Amino acid sequence: MSVIKSGWYASIPWFVGFLTELIISGFIVDHLVNKGYDPMRVRKALLLIGMLLGLAIVGAAFTNNPNIAVTYISIALGGLVVTSGIAFQIPTFIAPKGTTATLMGMLTFANSGMGIIAPIVTGFIVGATKSFAVAFIVAALILFVGILGYLFLLTDLEQIPSQAE
Repeated sequence: MSVIKSGWYASIPWFVGFLTELIISGFIVDHLVNKGYDPMRVRKALLLIGMLLGLAIVGAAFTNNPNIAVTYISIALGGLVVTSGIAFQIPTFIAPKGTTATLMGMLTFANSGMGIIAPIVTGFIVGATKSFAVAFIVAALILFVGILGYLFLLTDLEQIPSQAE
């Protein structure tokens, strides 16, 4: 595959991600909340749906067709970018008064750390196996643990009282 063609293939999932984040994280959440749906349930449902769509990355592990692989990766990335916008809203709902920026800083720091570690681990996996298939499956397993966390640990999104209260 040429460099130009691989560049186009690499851009497709990010374009899909841009569209899904704009349409779903922005417009659909606001639309459903404005129609009277519970804001937290809407966010949690879309968070879980987006993460479940992220599991489509497994499909890319089992194909040699670049078009199909890009389709699976696009579905996965499209779902995951929806979750990022919603996940970043959660601290604004639960942080005690005056601590939202601190909590957001901690969350951003942790996310940046994982953003550094993930490609390194992926590189080691691909180097050892000579295939992205195992790396995609490992990513899906980590995502599945995250889904379980959101499903069972993310209950009511209520503001944590500050120590002064």
